[in-house]
Amino acid sequence: GRVSVEMHSDEGMLTVSVTNAFDALPEGDLINIFEPFFRTKETKAEGSGLGLAITKKIVEKHGGMIGARNVEDGLQIEIRLPNDPFKSKNG
Repeated sequence: GRVSVEMHSDEGMLTVSVTNAFDALPEGDLINIFEPFFRTKETKAEGSGLGLAITKKIVEKHGGMIGARNVEDGLQIEIRLPNDPFKSKNG
């Protein structure tokens, strides 16, 4: 399928959005996809269900946030990270 990546900076945060031409997920799955070993019932893709859980831990350790949503083009994962992680930790 098609994957698009966009990045921009605003309000002291760097935002990276990755959109995959994927079918819409049920709302409950959008929250659960960040849980270890979670796999949607509809997926035929291979994997262990660990990738997004690991990504969430890394993003949060760097002071960021991650989320998922259905968009017109598919499934979008958005990551927000501080532009200057040292400044946010050291005041």
